[in-house]
Amino acid sequence: MATRSLVDWVFQSTAFIRLEILASVRNAASQRVAEKAGAYREGVLRSRIVLADGSHDCAVFSFVREKVANQAPLPTPMSVTRMPLR
Repeated sequence: MATRSLVDWVFQSTAFIRLEILASVRNAASQRVAEKAGAYREGVLRSRIVLADGSHDCAVFSFVREKVANQAPLPTPMSVTRMPLR
């Protein structure tokens, strides 16, 4: 997954200790991307982002260096076992 690969690269290559993902509460697809990458949902910020149609509440997800270091790596597409079709 590209999001998790980017997170891993940032923590391996920089001194950053925290990364955040902000997604409109109306954007379920972006929230799923954050969740699948292993981000922790911290809450909702009211009227945090302004888009073409006005201000939106925003879900906040985070990665913290010490927590990511303790997480098991996500499977890569090469390591996923596929079941034969029946």
